[in-house]
Amino acid sequence: MSEGPRVGYVCFTTHVAAPLEEVFALHVDAGRLPEWFPGVRAVEDLSGPLDRRGTTYRLRFKRLLASRGEVVGASPPRMHARTWDARPLAGTGEATLFFQPARDGGTRIDFESTYELPFGPLGRLLDRVPAMRRRAEASMRRELASFKALAERGTR
Repeated sequence: MSEGPRVGYVCFTTHVAAPLEEVFALHVDAGRLPEWFPGVRAVEDLSGPLDRRGTTYRLRFKRLLASRGEVVGASPPRMHARTWDARPLAGTGEATLFFQPARDGGTRIDFESTYELPFGPLGRLLDRVPAMRRRAEASMRRELASFKALAERGTR
């Protein structure tokens, strides 16, 4: 982790019925992010391509709610890592996705994320509640499920 230890941890794997190169290209296409990232209305202040380390951007959710992001690792088409910071109303974290070709011609995505809920000590306390951890994981799974659905629609 680039900013020290986080409170929560989420890890899971999914399969996308689309070729590796297409899946990775869609994942780093800033213009299409609002199509699959739940709640995102726009990508703003993009400093470069999302497949390059050091690129910064802002995800606009609502008029007053945005999240700053930075690509902290990229090895196209195999790995993409990003941080987010949506303080003070939402949390911070880092997500790393590993993309591998599957035997059936599809793509395996291994997703790993660490995160910290907002409000400092209160957020750390809340993250100890199993329902809060499940909610955080469900949100990340929903994001990847939406991405999977879009990627698979694109191959039909």
